[in-house]
Amino acid sequence: MESLHESDDVNLHAHHRVSLYCLIDEAVDVSDRGDMAVYWSTYNQESVDKGVSMTQKVNFLAGFRRQGDGSWKIGWSVVCATEKPHRK
Repeated sequence: MESLHESDDVNLHAHHRVSLYCLIDEAVDVSDRGDMAVYWSTYNQESVDKGVSMTQKVNFLAGFRRQGDGSWKIGWSVVCATEKPHRK
């Protein structure tokens, strides 16, 4: 999940550039059987839009399933902004 903590400039469209993700909170819940897990986090997404520094709070949620070799694989994920981008 390193990409949630920091990123290089990512060009989302012509005038909007994401420059940094700042983790606020995160948690992992593992099933009693240990074969499935849910990861969630909340982070601030900082960006520049037409030369103006912007920020917004975003939630990330992902479901994992343990593989036969013991590793974990993402089965699904959801990213959802909890607020509109606004000036920093």
